Amino acid sequence: MWHSGARVHISPTAVLLVAVFALMAPIVCLAAVLLAAVCHEMGHYIALRLCGGRLEGLSVSAFGAQMRIRDRNRLSYGREALCVLAGPLVNVTLSWLMSVGGKWREEFYLFAGAQLVLGVFNLLPLTALDGGRLLWIGIAWVTDPFLADKVCRVATLVLLMALAALGIILWLRHRAGFLLLGTAGIVCCTVREFALANPVGTG
Repeated sequence: MWHSGARVHISPTAVLLVAVFALMAPIVCLAAVLLAAVCHEMGHYIALRLCGGRLEGLSVSAFGAQMRIRDRNRLSYGREALCVLAGPLVNVTLSWLMSVGGKWREEFYLFAGAQLVLGVFNLLPLTALDGGRLLWIGIAWVTDPFLADKVCRVATLVLLMALAALGIILWLRHRAGFLLLGTAGIVCCTVREFALANPVGTG
């Protein structure tokens, strides 16, 4: 099913993150997170193929995975929205199924939680996440892409500031830095998205 022309690039930061996670958490937690991530991307990919799209490449870093779609403009807004929504939908569906299995084995609850957290988190309206892309598609579909760009940038900035503030509060009160670290990762991804959308010419 995987298109032979698609290129996969795994950043050293992704390998480092997996290694650190494996040292700091039980192996079952790492397995749950990796399975959720794989299922999420497979949901995107299967929907893309069913909608007639083609994958150009996949980049994996410590801050997540990014699919590059070949000839994205050939996909209608409706089909692209379906492809974007497929990832979180797969996670949420598997979370429900695994929670049912938790009645027999408690480990299934851990896997269900990882699926649910990843799926719901990706629906946040941030430019670097699926929710941000869905917001852009919805606005562009009703109005125009230029307004969609402006609205999404403002929404991303406001939400990132709110997440950063909450992350600082959690760190100061409970020394829990997971949200602050996650916000920093999203900022890096957002900066990269903006840079790709507004390339600076050389020469």
